[in-house]
Amino acid sequence: DHYFHVPPLYFSWGDANESTSLLANVFWHEKKTGYDFGVAPLYFRGRDGPSHYDVAPPLFWSWGDEQRSNWIAGPVFHREGAEGWDTGVLPLWIGGLHGKREYNLVPPLLFYRSSDGVESATWFANTYYEARADGFTLVSVPLVFAGRDGKTHYTYVPQLFFRWGDAAETTTVAANVFYRSGPDGFDL
Repeated sequence: DHYFHVPPLYFSWGDANESTSLLANVFWHEKKTGYDFGVAPLYFRGRDGPSHYDVAPPLFWSWGDEQRSNWIAGPVFHREGAEGWDTGVLPLWIGGLHGKREYNLVPPLLFYRSSDGVESATWFANTYYEARADGFTLVSVPLVFAGRDGKTHYTYVPQLFFRWGDAAETTTVAANVFYRSGPDGFDL
């Protein structure tokens, strides 16, 4: 064990495994697996095996390990790992990719979109659209509601038009007119 002090500016202590030194507002801590360093309150840095951090409050924060890393700089952030990443400029945009699924969120525009290359979903203000291999869904409140799921389909425009059916039969109501068609003919 060792100790060395020159009060009030310098202090140092430690043993065979680790040591710490302080000089005014600067510190250094060292051990076999890593270190910590800082100039309080301006900057702090450290490593412990695969883990690390760098902080310059309130401007920048960074931390992580072998599996993931993160950083924040003002309103901007980024997170990355084996499963994917997320990035944002708050409150304007957030986006990311996890596996094959990507997403984007733009709050000021009331916009969100996600996709995995096969299916996608989009929100914009009062409108939602989802595309699938077997169909789609479209909702624009209060104007239109429509969709297809395999062979079944529907379209609804409130107070004006309603159509629904499947591969064999379709029914339509427009204002006060009714029309149905199917394999056995039609009704009007």
